[in-house]
Amino acid sequence: MNVLKRSFARALSRFRNQTRGSLAIEALIILLPLTLWYAASYSFFDVFRIRIATERSAYTIADMISRQTDPLTTGYIDGLNNVYDYLVSNGRFGLAPLPTQLRVTSVQYLAATDEYVSVWSYGTRGLNPLTSADVESIRNLIPVMPDQDTTIILEARMLYTPVVLGTGLTQRTMASLIPTPPRFVPEILYDDGSGSGPIGVSNCGCNNANTGNDSGTGDNETTDIP
Repeated sequence: MNVLKRSFARALSRFRNQTRGSLAIEALIILLPLTLWYAASYSFFDVFRIRIATERSAYTIADMISRQTDPLTTGYIDGLNNVYDYLVSNGRFGLAPLPTQLRVTSVQYLAATDEYVSVWSYGTRGLNPLTSADVESIRNLIPVMPDQDTTIILEARMLYTPVVLGTGLTQRTMASLIPTPPRFVPEILYDDGSGSGPIGVSNCGCNNANTGNDSGTGDNETTDIP
């Protein structure tokens, strides 16, 4: 019995002093937390990079619109959404493009009634146009304007999904709102393709009532990105 105990003690002592394979075991122990740390670091880096890209891209698109002298069309605004996709998704290392939407609205200020009205509005990919009631709800985001003056409001939205899930980041909508006055013309017109001609202040019917171009639902937060 004593021999068995001594044999077991010697075997346990040899096992305790054995160092073969320790590097591999230590690597396995540290590999999991190191991988999680790297994934979380890249996820946080990516969300800030994309947020900066969405803001810069929105300003670029708004500047392009402000320089137009011809009436905008649905095809042109849809094309701008494709340009926006390229600008914000560039550099994501082959990942699928993130879903985005744009909405362009021409807004006029009426000093007589102290209100902002929607002259025309168009949203891409199912985003509802803004009505005058919607514009009034965001008037604190619109710069002070002279009476009868117009400005363009560009709204850009992206449904962001983290590169790596489980790091504390969740899916969220990144939104930008950029007001930009026309640069070369008094107002930017819009041709909706109906054959009735470009829509502007003179024929929108928005000077007498707070209705604007009521082709939308009157809810600027509906129709989420699919």
